[in-house]
Amino acid sequence: MSALPAAKAAAVVQLVESVPDAALTRLAAAVSLMPGEQAVELGRMIARESRDRELRAIAFSPVAALFTPRTDGFPATAYPRPVMARLWKLASVPEPGLAQKLDAIGVEDAVVDRIGDQFLRAAARALRETPDKAWPAADPTQRDRLALLFELGQLMRKAAPRLRAWTARPDEDQVAELRVLFREAAAMAPDGAERFVELIFAHVADAPLILRIVTLSAEAASNSDVLSNSELAPFVDGLLEATEQRVARIEAFVTNPTRDRVLEVAAAVDWCGDVLREMGLTVKPQPDSRWGKAVQAMRARVERQALAALKAGGRAVEAGFPLARARGAHKSAPLEPDLGAPPDAPAIEQALSLLGMIERARMTLAEFGCESPRQATMKDATKHLADFAEKALTQVRGAGTDGERLIRRAAEVLSGVGEKELAKAIVRRLDARVADDGMAAVRAIA
Repeated sequence: MSALPAAKAAAVVQLVESVPDAALTRLAAAVSLMPGEQAVELGRMIARESRDRELRAIAFSPVAALFTPRTDGFPATAYPRPVMARLWKLASVPEPGLAQKLDAIGVEDAVVDRIGDQFLRAAARALRETPDKAWPAADPTQRDRLALLFELGQLMRKAAPRLRAWTARPDEDQVAELRVLFREAAAMAPDGAERFVELIFAHVADAPLILRIVTLSAEAASNSDVLSNSELAPFVDGLLEATEQRVARIEAFVTNPTRDRVLEVAAAVDWCGDVLREMGLTVKPQPDSRWGKAVQAMRARVERQALAALKAGGRAVEAGFPLARARGAHKSAPLEPDLGAPPDAPAIEQALSLLGMIERARMTLAEFGCESPRQATMKDATKHLADFAEKALTQVRGAGTDGERLIRRAAEVLSGVGEKELAKAIVRRLDARVADDGMAAVRAIA
């Protein structure tokens, strides 16, 4: 086969450039198995595009995170990925040999940072000077903001290796380095410091940790009143707003619990605990301040909902697995399991949902003062379920009965509240009992 015609080659290049990274790898593998000159030429195009993306990743590494949505649901701007690809192409136009130079010197060379910064500045110029090519769908404010973020990428390249130290226990020299970078950011634009926090935040997967950097960066970090009126305040407000949304999510779940939301709500509890803890350790708002009142209110609401979930979950266990005295029995007679109760009762699902969420978030809820009531509720629930199963095991007859299903549901709840070994023991005994009943029935027929 002949080589690709020029027009067709240009179209194929555009197509290859639009292929996502993961798909490009698969495409390269598929093309390598194809015969013919056109397949060879297509393979070269894919190889060139792959290497071009590798160089882009090196040069644009300080800003690349801005083009990936956060996975924690925090309301942060994620810029369109095609814009980054266009900016890379536009940044390469002024100095066409720059990418080849970057390719030649190797990733570890110290010159890489300087060349990468040249690309960042060129991309910022492209956003301002050729907006219709760089990001035609955006308004001028959006383009100016992204242009500034690319310029700040030069500082982010210096900051990236230090993020781990800044979000842990930085020494005085490390704090001084952080503040120098923030002063440089502030000197670049009126909103330079705020945008620099946005850029750093894109690199911090654990959102509450941004509070450590925000407070360290402020010259008056120990004064939360000053911080609340600074250009960095929007990031604290954003975290508190995201926490407020999660508190509302917890409240809605406790009112109407469903098992499909257990993990989501437990994660929301953990988020609230992380943010409120970091607020106390870093920002340290005054109790009567706007932030202080918000923190106290959210902490009280989470605690209130956790206690409500414990109370409702305990009641649900008793309702779903009823123990009662036989009709006409003396009040001193022992309680017996009601094997006529429905195995799919809403109360059982409620117990699984509420107590399951509490179990998964137990470490965080201990910080809200809920450990003692949690232990008491779980102890009572475990005792009730164990008593129900123990007595029901002596009464259940055969497989497929409501009694058998109730015992399995009791074991399911026990497992959900952390009593996995007890749950397994009950299921083993139930299986043995059902098997014995089955053999007895067979012998009786024979």
